[in-house]
Amino acid sequence: MKVKWLSTGKLKEVIDQAEARHLMLIFPLLYLVVFIITSVLRIGFPYQLSWLEGAVMDHSRWILQGNQLYGPPSVDFTPFLYPPFYSYVSAFFMKIFGVHILIPRLVSLVSSMLVLVLIWRLVKYETGSNFYALVAAGFYASFYPFVRCYFDMVRVDAVFVFLMFLGVYILRTGKKPYSIYLSAFVFYLAVFTKQQALPMVGMMGLFLLLQNFKKFLKFTLTFCLLTFITILYFQQASDGWFLFYVYKFPLSHGFRSFLITLIFRDLLLHAPVLVLIGPYLFFKAFKGKNDLRSRVVFYLFFSIAAFGISWASRAHGGGAENVLMPILLCLSVLGAVSFWYFEQDIGAGNKKGVYFAFLLIAVHFGILIYNPLSLIPTKKHYQWNKKFVDLIASFEGDVLVTQFGYIPTLAGKKTFAHMTAVSFGYSRGGVSIKAKGIISRKFRKAIRKKQFSAIILRKKESFFLSKMRGIYKRKGRFVTPIPLVLHGVMHQEWDIYVPK
Repeated sequence: MKVKWLSTGKLKEVIDQAEARHLMLIFPLLYLVVFIITSVLRIGFPYQLSWLEGAVMDHSRWILQGNQLYGPPSVDFTPFLYPPFYSYVSAFFMKIFGVHILIPRLVSLVSSMLVLVLIWRLVKYETGSNFYALVAAGFYASFYPFVRCYFDMVRVDAVFVFLMFLGVYILRTGKKPYSIYLSAFVFYLAVFTKQQALPMVGMMGLFLLLQNFKKFLKFTLTFCLLTFITILYFQQASDGWFLFYVYKFPLSHGFRSFLITLIFRDLLLHAPVLVLIGPYLFFKAFKGKNDLRSRVVFYLFFSIAAFGISWASRAHGGGAENVLMPILLCLSVLGAVSFWYFEQDIGAGNKKGVYFAFLLIAVHFGILIYNPLSLIPTKKHYQWNKKFVDLIASFEGDVLVTQFGYIPTLAGKKTFAHMTAVSFGYSRGGVSIKAKGIISRKFRKAIRKKQFSAIILRKKESFFLSKMRGIYKRKGRFVTPIPLVLHGVMHQEWDIYVPK
């Protein structure tokens, strides 16, 4: 057997590249560690990190009180347009560990950490490289502040992304006979966490149809049966309101023309390297073997679905940066796999080529540098939120706080329907006219009866001001030197109204 020895020069190049590779690991590891530490320091904050956290938590509290999540809009509670899975999961853990905003945040944080594990495992499966698997996880972690820190907040997004990606992962790597059924079940849970998982289900089903008709039938029948049974149950339990909230109402929103191209700006400003290198995997398919082409077809369908989900959501009037999580996850995986193929193609001996790839990776992480301290609540956030709670507690009887869910409970008060649910959402499209009329009449009746000992609302909230005229008077204003929340809509002035 002839042994091939490396020359001294070649050996030195290999050692140099190994050292450079170890040095490069600093970037993904740093972003991963900073994300975890920052999240741990944030999630115990007893008040809202974002303006809708409390309202989303109220969904789980409403379930714990023995109520149906969906029903006619009411003064006490009006649900958002999301399916129920996240609310029920959070309610389950709150029943065990207590009603605290930390619990649903932990549900989101654990989901995000599991996404990072799945990214690592999938890229390792495709490349066999621990280095690029870790880089891929670092890519996704680096987007933490860009997506408004939805990785650890009381919102449905982290659980939705985890379940959707878990379905993709099982479909790609599963070898067991039951894998196809398990994937369909996980996708079903994803859809009942956030409707936007449906395009991914459709594209994965289409991939199976092209590859294996028998698997396609198993996948489709399992998903459709579970979905049909669940819709039937919630429709009956809600007297027909379930599909209004999770289907008819969201479809009535439409697109905002000036937002249609916003996603391209988002990606080019925050992920230009991944946008540049990601398509390299598809380029490989043109000259690759059949097994590579099959792999590329899978990722092509995955990419189309992820982009479509994020684009459609971003072009929607209420779509913020958090809706980019699916496409950013997709780019993180594609980017790492494409970098690995690029390195294989240029050869380990091509020192300049390998270092160029490393440079691009470093550029990506450099673009997304952020100050984690800006994401952690300060002493002032604690102090002024406490003052706001004390203000609510200073009134006897019910206090309507239109922009803050959950927070009134810290003052020993009950919560009511959130402003976003009763006015912002229902103000669009003819399909919401009936619901808007119902909630308007109910609030008008409650205000005329002077049900609330105080109403605390943001300046110029026309939905309530028009109903309060002549019945409530402005008593004063609560002004803070900083916003009470760290993300989302940030207000520093609230008007306080009391009955005349």
